[in-house]
Amino acid sequence: MPSAQEQMELDEIEEGLRKLALQQQQLLSRKELLTMLQDFKHSTGFLSSTDKKALTKITDSTEKTELESIDEQLRDIAEQEGELLNRKEEILCPDQFRPAPQLTLDYNKLPDSPTPTQCPSCQQFVTTETCRKMGNTVWLLCIMAVMFGCFCGCCLIPFCVNAYKDVVHKCPKCLAKIHTIKRL
Repeated sequence: MPSAQEQMELDEIEEGLRKLALQQQQLLSRKELLTMLQDFKHSTGFLSSTDKKALTKITDSTEKTELESIDEQLRDIAEQEGELLNRKEEILCPDQFRPAPQLTLDYNKLPDSPTPTQCPSCQQFVTTETCRKMGNTVWLLCIMAVMFGCFCGCCLIPFCVNAYKDVVHKCPKCLAKIHTIKRL
């Protein structure tokens, strides 16, 4: 359901589309009349041949430039209409334009967050489950804190910080361990 602002924009788009359709219909009618007039002038034989040639050159060039102008305006209207329709689609279906998630098949390049990949055990395409566990980095930081004099519990801070913990990627279907990202 579009918000109030999006609904106003949709109303403006609909009004713009109506105006463009009216302009397009007027231009098409004018083009049709010009081609009918041009055909009528060529088919009548009321003028002498020299007068007809001189008049035909003048009217043909102006009619052709006018027809070309109409064709150019019709192309512009079609482009504007396409832009308005694209914007309308973006408002009504915003999820449709999101890019598909990229599969990570190189397990050494898995990020810290759950990622779409193919499980090496069950060969299914899954989004990995992640969990964090204590690794060498946490223990090393704890020992270093004790060595620098943090005896009153400050040495336990690395156990509370997720950035220091290892990340384990698991398959949600077969629960096999896919890869472990070690911090050290």
